[in-house]
Amino acid sequence: MRLFSFGHHFSKLMRPSLSPQKPYDETHHSNGIFVRNYGKKIVGFGSRHMHHSNAPDRIASIQASVDQELQKLMDGAMVLLEGESNLDTRQDIPIERLRGMDRVKNSSEMVYAFLKVCELKKAGKDVNAIYVEPTFSDQIDFLMDRHVPAELIFSFLIIRNIPQVLHDMGKDSDVSMDLKMSSIQTVNDFIEASLKTIQVKGGALTPADSFQLSNLLKNINRSKNSAAFLAIIQENGHQKSDETLIRIAFDVAKSNNPALKLESIIKNSAEANELTAPINEFNLKDPKLLQLQRQLGTRSMNQDPTPRYRQQTVDLLSDLEDQARPILDRMHSRFSQFDAASAAFLGRYRITKFNFISSMLNICREQAVKDKLSEFSDRQVMVLFGSGHIRSLHSYFLNHS
Repeated sequence: MRLFSFGHHFSKLMRPSLSPQKPYDETHHSNGIFVRNYGKKIVGFGSRHMHHSNAPDRIASIQASVDQELQKLMDGAMVLLEGESNLDTRQDIPIERLRGMDRVKNSSEMVYAFLKVCELKKAGKDVNAIYVEPTFSDQIDFLMDRHVPAELIFSFLIIRNIPQVLHDMGKDSDVSMDLKMSSIQTVNDFIEASLKTIQVKGGALTPADSFQLSNLLKNINRSKNSAAFLAIIQENGHQKSDETLIRIAFDVAKSNNPALKLESIIKNSAEANELTAPINEFNLKDPKLLQLQRQLGTRSMNQDPTPRYRQQTVDLLSDLEDQARPILDRMHSRFSQFDAASAAFLGRYRITKFNFISSMLNICREQAVKDKLSEFSDRQVMVLFGSGHIRSLHSYFLNHS
């Protein structure tokens, strides 16, 4: 199973696609970012996450794309951001909170966009932004209500952060990432390395913090289903150590997928992302999609910079998305119960239980977007989310534009 990255195909801003077959306008920026205008009311900004890279040029390029698209918004526009902090630029925000966000703006395009909207407001532009995802505890309850086993939820919510842990390990100012990775041969090595405090520019950090274990435990306690997790996180009435809990997450991942090569995943952010990615047009192994997937897989290894080649890649991506969408829509309609969905699709499409959990979680998040679109139906709305969310919401945006 492989997801493809086409960021290098879009090294220059591409002109909007104005094909008469498309009832929307589409612009491609560098790093695989795309923007779709559904009439004048809905703008879908499909982002690539900055925390997957320590490259300053890439981060600056993503931020430039955010700047450019925010400047285009009409007066009164609302920007919906991926994340569950509940921050809203229409409300007073403590200066300490804004300063804290400023310190991490180069690790999150959502934080950067929120601060940029604050800056635009201060300069007189009529625009606002709000984080719209349900609370973390509500997302946990959403999965439990659909009968996802507690141990799988716990494991998924830890394992999905491997790319961020690797990202933080790469910030070590004392040891190169290559040298660090050469010393990691097993999952135990990886966990132990993540728990060691490292020196970085501006201070010190512990990469294991990026597993977000403390935040997960806090929200499990807030969940209405907290009792279902007690056997996982406690022993004799006491919380298990961070190291033990992280090991449990990896053990559960392996036991639910014996063929999983964890030793490879802990060294490769792309493979780790694939393991916990929602079901999408790239990892859906349907015979109707294989030819296009193979073509795009070949192109992901080709650095041809010509505009014609880039446009051909865009067209192939669009074709793949269009062909996959009806299949994905049918699958999503069956996601009300985890066991039923797993039985129906796991063997058929060669996807993992984690892919299912990720897709079910996206349904919860995207419902929040739909609710806000209804609330702000009287103004232009930009949905600035990961690119997969924008593709998933595409049919809804078309029908409500």
